[in-house]
Amino acid sequence: LDLAFVLPLTLLTSLRLATGRTGGLRGAVPLLVFIPLLAVGILVMTIAAADDGQLIDAFQVGVFIVMAAIGTILAAATLRHPARVSGRLAESVG
Repeated sequence: LDLAFVLPLTLLTSLRLATGRTGGLRGAVPLLVFIPLLAVGILVMTIAAADDGQLIDAFQVGVFIVMAAIGTILAAATLRHPARVSGRLAESVG
């Protein structure tokens, strides 16, 4: 259910960022935090399923590991320099 909301919101935010429209950065920062957390949650469920004896898809695990890693790196870079982000946010609003 989370992905039903996150994927369209991510698409909308990426389009706003790509076109320089208002709200792109405002939507990107929370998504950069939420998406890695979601990916880690899915990985934990996959590990629990594998521990229960269910077969797991290695490709799916790889996709979510890459997604969590890239999202974490981008979130850390964004949150490490909040002045740059807030400056760009102010430029995009005004």
